[in-house]
Amino acid sequence: MIATTIKRIHLDQIKAGDKHIDYRAYNAFWQRKIEGKLHRAILFLCGRTVEVYAIEKIEVVPTPEDLREIIPDPQSYAIHLGGAHSLAEASENVQEESQE
Repeated sequence: MIATTIKRIHLDQIKAGDKHIDYRAYNAFWQRKIEGKLHRAILFLCGRTVEVYAIEKIEVVPTPEDLREIIPDPQSYAIHLGGAHSLAEASENVQEESQE
């Protein structure tokens, strides 16, 4: 499972079903978190709010033009989000991921 912070506006868009892909920079920090691992869920931390979503797939894509101010890298990770999970389901996924 990936754990990361997120701004309220973006989390609200995900919860409303308006945002289905979360983009992250293609840099050493995110490569260590993502590369060579099987991730089934992403845990978003926003203040005291914690939301967990399934990960359908992660791919490296050209950074969208509208995100260039936030992600200056020419490429970024596109994390395709599935449905919401409970924290209990996320914990089970973490245990399964560590066994694989």
